[in-house]
Amino acid sequence: MNPKIWFITGALRGFGRIWTEAALKRGDKVTATARRLADVAGLRDIFGDAVLPLALDVSRPEQVQQVMEQAYSHFGGLDVLVNNAGYSLMAAVEEVSDEQIRELFDVNYLGMVRVLRAALPHFRQQGNGHILGVSSGLGIGTLPLIGYYSATKWAVEALHESLAQEVGAFGIRVTLVEPGRYATDFGKSATIADVLEPYAELRTQFRARVNSIEAGDPVPIHYQRSGFHRDSRSDISVSPERFLARLFGISAPAPTPCRAPANRCDFAHNTVAFPNHLGPSRFPLKHDSYRDIRRRWGHRDSRIYTKRQRRNAEDVG
Repeated sequence: MNPKIWFITGALRGFGRIWTEAALKRGDKVTATARRLADVAGLRDIFGDAVLPLALDVSRPEQVQQVMEQAYSHFGGLDVLVNNAGYSLMAAVEEVSDEQIRELFDVNYLGMVRVLRAALPHFRQQGNGHILGVSSGLGIGTLPLIGYYSATKWAVEALHESLAQEVGAFGIRVTLVEPGRYATDFGKSATIADVLEPYAELRTQFRARVNSIEAGDPVPIHYQRSGFHRDSRSDISVSPERFLARLFGISAPAPTPCRAPANRCDFAHNTVAFPNHLGPSRFPLKHDSYRDIRRRWGHRDSRIYTKRQRRNAEDVG
């Protein structure tokens, strides 16, 4: 197994931290970024020179460019970009100021664009690379009080739909990662707007509804032979190691995005305007996300990782 070189934003917590540690445990090399260097510096004590911790605020264009160049020079290449930095905003539509909306889009959307613009020249020059854009199940459907966060993720979805068609000819893979509700500490980064009294009851009901949804385990403790953990509703939680293995099962150079597990391109249901530049692969990390993706995109997008494909990872990695 050849070591990969990663650049991961938002490595402080949640899936960003989980994937950072999983990649390092694989023997890969990772540039792990967070807004404060102190939040990722401790990784060096555990993984040594395999990790390059750097401070990165994706809302600062000059810093994004500088950090990307530093990381590329340090490791001498880049294989995988995980565009993960972001936060949530809980508010009714009329509870939020223009400034709060701008700040949210500046990080969740424009921040992602800035990182892409910094990485893409390197990927094109290499003739290969894999972009993981972290979206959300809320990038497919939405709920009350989370509309602005969902709007950023809908924008992320559209961005990667277009991006995949633009860069496939350069040997660059594009994958959208669309988590459902998982028991990570991502919520610690959420901003909660001041509550207007007419929405107080709705907010109470919404919190109760969200808390009633069984959260997937992002790091399953009890692995079955396949490397996956079943919860009581037969949902599938993908272990970090198997998630990475599945992704690298489709990383061989090819002109269009491929889907696991066959390591081949699937054009059977392609109705995209440019048949040689298909849209991104989609990796739903929970069955509710998979269901919503199939409902919205299944009629035209055959590159969605099915439950069986997410489960059947023995042949990869």
